Amino acid sequence: MPQLDPLIRDTAWALHDQISDQIRRNITSGAWPQNYKLHAESDLAEELDVSRGTVRRALRTLIDEGLLRQIQGRGTFVAAGELQQDFSNPLRSMAEELQAQRIDFATALVSAERVAAPAGVAGLLELSPGTPTWKLVRVRSNADGEPIMVLENWIGTAALPELDEGAVLGKGLFRHLEEDAGMRITLGRRIVGATAPTPQLSELLRVPAGEPLLHVEQTTYTRGDRPVEYSNVWMPPSRIRLTSLVRRS
Repeated sequence: MPQLDPLIRDTAWALHDQISDQIRRNITSGAWPQNYKLHAESDLAEELDVSRGTVRRALRTLIDEGLLRQIQGRGTFVAAGELQQDFSNPLRSMAEELQAQRIDFATALVSAERVAAPAGVAGLLELSPGTPTWKLVRVRSNADGEPIMVLENWIGTAALPELDEGAVLGKGLFRHLEEDAGMRITLGRRIVGATAPTPQLSELLRVPAGEPLLHVEQTTYTRGDRPVEYSNVWMPPSRIRLTSLVRRS
């Protein structure tokens, strides 16, 4: 993941403008993809040896340009270009969500392989493109054996050197990461939209080629706001609805 270069001190070019320019170039080049989470202001200030006020001014410029957006208590993200709702709920995996709503299900493994991270995934996980990464694909079915979702997960092999497929199927991915790999998952960035199925998704979900799917995209973070897992989940809305209880503060 590209880092910010040292700032030029002996110039009339303001430090906050230099920071804005570097971040802008990372965004427009695709090095920092949509929904990429920036490091905390204090960390950026330490990295660049400037005050937090200077960093804050640089970020404000990019927020005003629509390139960044801030969510209170969550951090600063590269804007995704569409309206996004902040749902303040406890972070749960899809398996935990189904269990909480008393929906019976079974999970089958489609594939689990070590692959080179594509640029978009690498960006969200703060890895260099091509970094070895686990790609996990599963199908989850209801009590009648009808597919209700396809899950695709990406995890860097440096964070998880060995993937225990049995533990993932038995416990769920979050519990495997926390109980077996010693991680502490603290934050998730979730985006919900709609998409047309690919031929593979049509086959796995047994849906017609033109039927729209609910698409949930998520980046999961550990302590220190370090991204550890990126996932896509596709669901036919005719087969499953997930509800949330949200409170107004």
